[in-house]
Amino acid sequence: MSNNIVAAYKLHGSAKLPKKGTELSGCYDVFACLHHENVKFHGAHAPIQVNDFGTEDANIVLKSNDLALIPTGIIFAIPEGRHLKFYSRSGHTWKSKLIVLNSPAVIDADYTLESFVLVYNGSDNPYKITTGDAIAQCELCTNVDVFFGEIGFEQLDEFIASVNKKSSRNGGLGSTGK
Repeated sequence: MSNNIVAAYKLHGSAKLPKKGTELSGCYDVFACLHHENVKFHGAHAPIQVNDFGTEDANIVLKSNDLALIPTGIIFAIPEGRHLKFYSRSGHTWKSKLIVLNSPAVIDADYTLESFVLVYNGSDNPYKITTGDAIAQCELCTNVDVFFGEIGFEQLDEFIASVNKKSSRNGGLGSTGK
């Protein structure tokens, strides 16, 4: 199998393979496939039931501040040395505040079960997800093998001093003023 081919097994007839929105898109849209009777969720509301279960119109409604694992209906056969990353779709995040909560979500090559997308409704309004809706986007990435070696305090001190000669950073989150 080519290192740029991700084979996909559809668990349900209504599952859709990831697809680019345009020819120049950098990522591939990932689609909901609500073929389970219940969707795993976390929130203050009752368990999320799939409406119109067993039909092409199967849907769920996420209430404000709910999160749910949305099934894709697909098992990905990812090439060794690669992984998929799932991200929020910018339009969903901006317009509806529907986000992939653990973005980027990583699907490793040795994961051989159905892939799910953990979505969060950050709006004050309910959000309806129907089978076939694009709920995330993904890209195929290359693994980089890294060796993590422990250093002592003197080496850390030298490292910090060399970085401070090149950078004026002072702090962590938001410290660059951007």
